[in-house]
Amino acid sequence: MRTWAWRPVWVSLAAILLMGVIVSLRRTPDRAAPRSVASVVVSPVVSNSPEHSVAAVVQKPRAHSIRRSTPRQEQFPSPQPLSEQEEILARYIEQFPREAVLVAQAQTQLSKQEMIEQETFEQNR
Repeated sequence: MRTWAWRPVWVSLAAILLMGVIVSLRRTPDRAAPRSVASVVVSPVVSNSPEHSVAAVVQKPRAHSIRRSTPRQEQFPSPQPLSEQEEILARYIEQFPREAVLVAQAQTQLSKQEMIEQETFEQNR
């Protein structure tokens, strides 16, 4: 076989290898950590009854093996107490409602202006 006929094969292999390297480099440490999977118990199937189905063979992880850093809340997102900065902001809004509205409007206008400037910068690049 001629050597030029192998070029598509080599290019394909190089592309696959390059994609594998890129995927492995883009993984974050939390994704790379092994996850718990359902354990599979192999048992001989005696009959075709429902208790010997595939669902009966696969066992899900037990609830006590899953650890949560915080207890499960009834409502999602669960209400949280205000932080110190949020309390200060709430007091400021209560004491100076007009000024708070003016500050919020000025910040909104500034954000819009920055977005417009960013878009024109990216278009001129």
